[in-house]
Amino acid sequence: MIRGAKISRTLLLRRLVDSLYARNELDFSHGTFRVRGDTVDVFPAYADVALRIVFFGDEIEEVSTFDPLSGQHRDYLDEYVIYPANLFVTTRSVSIWLYHRFRMTWYCRPGTSGIPEGRRRPKGLNRGCSMTLR
Repeated sequence: MIRGAKISRTLLLRRLVDSLYARNELDFSHGTFRVRGDTVDVFPAYADVALRIVFFGDEIEEVSTFDPLSGQHRDYLDEYVIYPANLFVTTRSVSIWLYHRFRMTWYCRPGTSGIPEGRRRPKGLNRGCSMTLR
């Protein structure tokens, strides 16, 4: 986050969620964020201080750190890098691909008769246990 940068609050919130931060207004703990008006508070999973980002329209007006327990400001910053809350971050398209790939290997594993009785064939899985992913 760079003070003076043009970014919408909605886009910042979406990027936090994509980085596996959870929105939580009540329990402000590591790996969460909260929104109060034009202010977004982020508690990085790896830090002992929280980050406060204040917006004015679609511009970051202020970036500062504060003590998450007392709320007391510590430092005003020109920029701050927010790393993901979890090391295993991936895009939605990769997650979907992995899900279908897992289903394919599960239904086509050696020693099984394929699809269990009463279950429908997974989307994209043909009879020869090969999968077409787009």
